[in-house]
Amino acid sequence: MASVKTLGVAWTVVYSNNTLTLEHPVTGWMWASDFMMVRGTLEIVCRLNNIEVALGYQTADVENSPDTAVAFGGYKTSNGVHYPAGWEDISSVTQGKQLIRMVLFAKNASGSTVNMARVACSVDVISE
Repeated sequence: MASVKTLGVAWTVVYSNNTLTLEHPVTGWMWASDFMMVRGTLEIVCRLNNIEVALGYQTADVENSPDTAVAFGGYKTSNGVHYPAGWEDISSVTQGKQLIRMVLFAKNASGSTVNMARVACSVDVISE
């Protein structure tokens, strides 16, 4: 029987400059086998300049050799609460992986100045 749990992520500052997309890990490593589907809610305040923020995940077999992080739910470009669009099935990604962690992505929408925002989020997880 599947179960649903919610991971809460406290307020954190994310930033990006130039055209780089930066990844900000916001949880520790967890067992990947516990993750079949995810959806997230973002709350953005104090958005400064042209920053875009997305929630994502990163898998790994060992902590010091993570896979490429993947965004889900789309980038958000304004202050406020951004509710989930739907569940993202990540079971094919987590199958055979040992670890997973949640990541916030930050990238510039335009310009070359440092952009930042305060972000809090929650991630709903369906597991078997």
